[in-house]
Amino acid sequence: MLKPFPPSMPPPPFIPVYCSALEPLSQDFVESQMNRYVYVWLDNGMSFWFCPILLEGHSVSGYAWIDEQLVYIYFDICRINNMY
Repeated sequence: MLKPFPPSMPPPPFIPVYCSALEPLSQDFVESQMNRYVYVWLDNGMSFWFCPILLEGHSVSGYAWIDEQLVYIYFDICRINNMY
């Protein structure tokens, strides 16, 4: 399977302040954030800018900005604590 093209621009140059989600993130909300940078906080303590590209079932894949480079990753949306 070919990976979709990565975003052509880097993410914003700031890290947003964490604010706990009032309710669990829905699949519809994640889908509404496709193809744009969002800041993601995962349940394992990791956080990063993420550009979701594909939503399949309960998994989302896309490009994460990690160590100043784009890395293609995927994870279950239930692992997301919050998105900005």
